[in-house]
Amino acid sequence: MLLVSVCGLAGVILWVKPGAWELWGGDTAGEAGARAKEKNDAAQESDLAAGSHARVRERPPSPDKTQRQLRNLLAEQLGLKGLDFDKVTAFRGALDRMETDELLDVLKELEASDASKSDKISFSGYIAGALARRDPRLALDTFIGRITNSPQAVLGQLGIIYKGWAYADASAAAEWFDRQAADGALAPVTGAGKMTIDPRVFFESQLIRSQAALDPVAAAERFASMPAEMRGKMLSEDWFGISSPAKVKSVADFLRDHYEDGTSALVKASSARIREGDFGDVAAFLEVLDPAPDERPALVSEAVRVRVMGREELLITPEDAREWILKQVSPQDAGRLTGTMLGQMMEWHEFPEMSRLALRYRDESGSDEVLVAFLKSASKGSKEEILKLAGEISDPVTREELKARFAE
Repeated sequence: MLLVSVCGLAGVILWVKPGAWELWGGDTAGEAGARAKEKNDAAQESDLAAGSHARVRERPPSPDKTQRQLRNLLAEQLGLKGLDFDKVTAFRGALDRMETDELLDVLKELEASDASKSDKISFSGYIAGALARRDPRLALDTFIGRITNSPQAVLGQLGIIYKGWAYADASAAAEWFDRQAADGALAPVTGAGKMTIDPRVFFESQLIRSQAALDPVAAAERFASMPAEMRGKMLSEDWFGISSPAKVKSVADFLRDHYEDGTSALVKASSARIREGDFGDVAAFLEVLDPAPDERPALVSEAVRVRVMGREELLITPEDAREWILKQVSPQDAGRLTGTMLGQMMEWHEFPEMSRLALRYRDESGSDEVLVAFLKSASKGSKEEILKLAGEISDPVTREELKARFAE
């Protein structure tokens, strides 16, 4: 039985998280094609969707990393510490060597087996990846009818396949989407927690983001037909998962042209990209993006925010952030952004410590901007402490406005 070839490694990988699929080690056919067209594109997206709500993205390893170090790094990031990647890689390679008909037979036998639902999702993800590397259309056609089995997990798998294909061949991806929509194959489904999921919106938003980079006119036509609510939700997605300068600027122009608040749209759409790497990576991205003077401070502020708030671990100090801010924006904007950063840092530090830094940076800059922004964004601190610090503001109008705000 072909299924034996799948389950022979059950002791190694059956415990992989539900939805985890296709361990990093190569590209989908679509992604490889996209990089062939864009030789400057250094971004490389993993073909692993870790669970129904997450993606894992890895840049190509540096040449000096050993194979073992890379495996350990991936294992830690995926929460799969101790997994034997040699066996999983061998398993993945075995699937790649199968004929297409054999892969489809394996899928049928897997679905007819008494394996648990989560195990079926995990194994079918490997099969989806193997199909996608040879024919993205076939992979999508094969799994689109299986969305109802586990909507979030299956769409997570198909989304990565479709994204790679759309960047490699936007016209073919658009034709596939239009055909599926016309056939009624993308009707809304009910996911976990009885949440309604709309595959049509899911795939069309992927398509629009790729067309914004490759064919802005086609993207604009689709964008105009989308409900306003969905246009807003699209901004939370990754619009800049590419690094070709021409593409980055094309996407940025699309956002500026098609959202009422172009700066806000650009910041939200860039958030996923600028949270990658360190401040050096962000600076390199900003150099390519070449934001307008009124856009740059907002992007710099977002780059700091995502490294401070809502994280499991703080990897930068207030001094690090201040130093980087000073390099990126004008002195006036630096004061405001620094004050905002110090307010955000109170997720990790106490008010007295951050207020001392605010006073120090105020004295260094000779401007109250740091103090004003800090007090407006501070999330905690006693009323007495806040009012005392507000008394340090030299401008009487601003001082009294802040005092009145916190005296309530």
